Amino acid sequence: MGGASATAPRRAWLVLRADGAQWTEHATDSAGATAPQRDSPRAWWWVHREANGEDRLCLHWRAGRHRADCAPFQLDTIQQSGRAVPRLRWSGAEWVAAP
Repeated sequence: MGGASATAPRRAWLVLRADGAQWTEHATDSAGATAPQRDSPRAWWWVHREANGEDRLCLHWRAGRHRADCAPFQLDTIQQSGRAVPRLRWSGAEWVAAP
């Protein structure tokens, strides 16, 4: 998912794989670049249900170096360039699915 609002350019990509692996990639601006470059090590993500029933998305940015960051999240769909794309809002950040 590309990190940006619907109108701002993408600055980073948040990669959340189905097997729980996660990392970020820095969006490249160079003309010859074909893919973003990874700028964080592979770590892990999961969803934790609190006792009150609230779900929190946990991202472990540096596995083995500190605790995971967990925060409530919202996953919805927005219209972008005439098509529906998933959007994740988490801890004050907004991530829109890459094309």
